[in-house]
Amino acid sequence: MTGFLSGARRRRLAALTAGMLAAILGVFVAFVIETSPAGRLRESGFALMGWFAPRSAPAGMPVMVVDIDRASLGLMGPWPWSRDRLATLVDRIAAAAPQALGVDIVLADRRDDAGAPLLAAAIGKVPTVLGAVLDPEQVTTATVPPLAIVLVGDGGDVQVPESPGVIVPPEPFLSAARGIGIVSFLAGDEMADQLVVTSPLVVSAQGLPLAGIGLALVQARFDASSVIIDVPGGRLRVGDASVPLTRDLSLRLHHGRAGDRVARTLSAARLLRGEDAAALKDRIVLLGASAPEIGGLRATHADPFMPSVQILADSVEQILAGQAPVRPPHGRSAEIAAALVIALGGMVAVLVVSPFIAAGVSLVLAAGWVALCLGLFGLGGWLLDPLGPPLIGLVPVQVTALILFSATLRERRAIERRFAQHLPAEVVAKIADDPSRLKIDGEGREITALFTDIEGFTAMTERASPKELIALLDAYVELTAGIIVAHGGMVDKVVGDAVHAFFNAPMDCDDHPRKALACARQMLAATERLRASPLGVKLALGRTRIGIETGPAILGDIGGGRKLDYTAHGPAINAAAKLEAANKTFGTSILIGPEAAARLQAEDLRPVGAWQASPASAPRTIFTV
Repeated sequence: MTGFLSGARRRRLAALTAGMLAAILGVFVAFVIETSPAGRLRESGFALMGWFAPRSAPAGMPVMVVDIDRASLGLMGPWPWSRDRLATLVDRIAAAAPQALGVDIVLADRRDDAGAPLLAAAIGKVPTVLGAVLDPEQVTTATVPPLAIVLVGDGGDVQVPESPGVIVPPEPFLSAARGIGIVSFLAGDEMADQLVVTSPLVVSAQGLPLAGIGLALVQARFDASSVIIDVPGGRLRVGDASVPLTRDLSLRLHHGRAGDRVARTLSAARLLRGEDAAALKDRIVLLGASAPEIGGLRATHADPFMPSVQILADSVEQILAGQAPVRPPHGRSAEIAAALVIALGGMVAVLVVSPFIAAGVSLVLAAGWVALCLGLFGLGGWLLDPLGPPLIGLVPVQVTALILFSATLRERRAIERRFAQHLPAEVVAKIADDPSRLKIDGEGREITALFTDIEGFTAMTERASPKELIALLDAYVELTAGIIVAHGGMVDKVVGDAVHAFFNAPMDCDDHPRKALACARQMLAATERLRASPLGVKLALGRTRIGIETGPAILGDIGGGRKLDYTAHGPAINAAAKLEAANKTFGTSILIGPEAAARLQAEDLRPVGAWQASPASAPRTIFTV
């Protein structure tokens, strides 16, 4: 209680310090050590942006998917199909004259399959890229055609994902194809419970560079002899297509709408029945399966059961369009700055404005960052985390608000404990709501002081039993203090049988001399009734004497941190005490000093004589009611 104003500054400083520590910790956990929860949250934010802004379908539908769905299995029989049945489907695709064909089916080695020559012949009729799978557990001895790469600039920052081996289609399919493409999304991981967020562009197996099937198909489409990794330009180029270059040579997927995937998909059953083959002409065609029995479903942000062939089709469309979401060079710094701006803005708002407005400021800052992230993603495919910075920034705001609220609550309770017995409840509530109204450190103001005493109290204590005396004194103090509080006064202290009270302190009290006089009159009537009570008669309770005076006073909380006492000092307080005692001389119950009487001209006051407040002062007239 040593100074609410300085206490408020300490309280705000403590809350701000706690908030800043929370902000620094959040930034460290999310952006410095890159914890897994922070990474998952960031990916969720990227997925949210992809959901809000799906990729637009390319004009002319350059990619088509031939889907081995359940209708196809019903027509051709259960999976796996024999080579000759698969050859029939590839023949139908080749007859439609596509630009290239990608097979999202790993052709296993079946040495006893008589249909292998038919399938190899069908593969040879169209530029075909066969699917290959990275194998982290064994080194493949098969001859693997490497990808020709031209590196422009220093490739020190480029890190090609590596795998010990790769499973490739057997002969004669390998010789008949245009090349192979990796269909794995993560080396050595079947993606059973992980989301597919990227598709590999270039990987390494057995020390040889290999292309992902999407890049290999685009290479076949343009009949490009090599892939160019342009480090200074930040692009990976093949033929007339290029995509942003990433450190791990992968393509972040940006899926389109579900309706667009349906539009580019042709059931293998329809094609086998001779229907819709014209839709494949001059297109890049991917052959894969959506039938769950075949096991080609993967979890993505767009669809928890997306066929892998549709994921690969998205990657081909993105490469052709040159579209791929990428992290900007200073993305992490921007996210850290955003988190700190949200945190600081919200914390300052908590300290200087109301909680409701502070919450609004924090939410506006957070929403502004989310809107900026969505705008940059939609305009340029830039990936800035829309969720991490707001969450990291709002946590310190909450910490600051909690610390400030806790300290304010403690202060409010201290105020209520300090003044609840001395002031009206509504006044205590106002002070608790705004402690700055209370000048605990000291202030000067005009007050009206009211002092009471019980006539003959010392003699009464000599003839009363302790139990009866305390009971009567408790009733007396409770009665008089309640009347003071009811009239807007403050009970300063109770000294034995004397009650000291102030009006117009610590809060403003209009017309305080008149309220003090009304209080004195009611107090006198109430104590007379108490004197007439059985206990009052038994103990011969004396009459109450009251002194009232108005004047300037110095108010403040005194006690040096040990026992604090909010009280007043000044001539009016001394005069009220002396007027109370002067009632014995004048034979009155209420005496009113000249300053208070000057403000009570409309009251029925009677002068009782001249009186000196001190030996050095001039005699002045005092009054009674």
